[in-house]
Amino acid sequence: MAVDQELVDAAIALARTRLGGTPWSGAAALRLDDGTVLTSTAPEFPNRASACATKPARSAKPSSWTGA
Repeated sequence: MAVDQELVDAAIALARTRLGGTPWSGAAALRLDDGTVLTSTAPEFPNRASACATKPARSAKPSSWTGA
């Protein structure tokens, strides 16, 4: 399958514009049947725990937990 470079470039441009300066970012692009290109990034969630899949895993054990 060939890569649609216009879509790749559109996703990169959006990630750099909207999320520039962050150590990680992600964006997507797709083309509609009429040729329109749509782009999007992941939303910022008010509850950061819901976005944990984008961060390195951390221990679920609280530092104050003394159980075995």
